[in-house]
This record gives sequence, C-alpha cells and structure tokens, in this order.
Amino acid sequence: MQQCCTPNMSTQNVISFTGSLICPVHLFKLHTDHLHPEISTLWQKPRQKFDPRKESVWFEQKVIGHDPLNNFMKNISVQAKLSQIYTNYCLHTTIGTELDQAGYASCHIMTVTGHKSENSVKKYATKTLNSKKREMFETLSKNLQPSPKKCH
Repeated sequence: MQQCCTPNMSTQNVISFTGSLICPVHLFKLHTDHLHPEISTLWQKPRQKFDPRKESVWFEQKVIGHDPLNNFMKNISVQAKLSQIYTNYCLHTTIGTELDQAGYASCHIMTVTGHKSENSVKKYATKTLNSKKREMFETLSKNLQPSPKKCH
C-alpha cells in the first residue's frame, strides 16, 4: 500500500496513519473498487439500499449532479466546523500551487487541474513561498556585496 499521511508532530491534529481505516489512500481505493463498472467517472451516485458486505457495486450507473459537487468542500467545511469555509476553488488552486512548487511541468499540472492552456497554469508560479523568497534574497545579498577591488 502507498504511504499515507503521518502525524504532524508540530500540532495535535493527526489526520490519519498509514494502514489505518481512515488512511486517504485506503479510502480512495475502497471507493474506486466499488464504482459502477459501466461508467468511468469517479463521482457516481451512491446506491440507497445495498449490503456492502455482499455486493461489490455500491454506486448507481449515474453521475453525481453539478450542484452537489459544486458545494462539496463547502459542505465538508460546515459539517466539520472548520475555522473557515473552503471551496472547490481553494482545493483546485492549492493543488496547482503545490505541484508547481514541487517542480512539475505546466503540461503535467494541466492533466490534474483540467486547465486547457499552459498560460492558465502559470498563475500558480506567481505564488512563491516566503521561504523561497528569503532564499532568493539571501542569494542576491551574498552575490551583490561590494567587492574589495578598487575601481580605476
């Protein structure tokens, strides 16, 4: 099984552990293993009545509508009583920024975010981390120090 989230020792909030039942990779695999085989979309409408211990298909041959998906992150934020309301857009931009900062090419980021052009992905490159800005400043400061050589 792939590596999942591990506890962050700087906070008391632990999201999940590798191999646990709430591991995001485990839950994703569980979800995808029980999708309706006749349609290829990830977001399928759950069946209302079924026995998950006896039936392998947990979803109808229907795609979840636009509105439920559009409000997905907002509903999770409200139900979990988070300190702020997150939107699908928040998740979308976070993914793009994280992939850009990890050094992935725009054409690869496009396959995940669904952007149609590399120019639209470039907005993620403008969100430079403070630590990276500090590193850049230190490089410039070190390399632009006046040299002891005399000018003639």
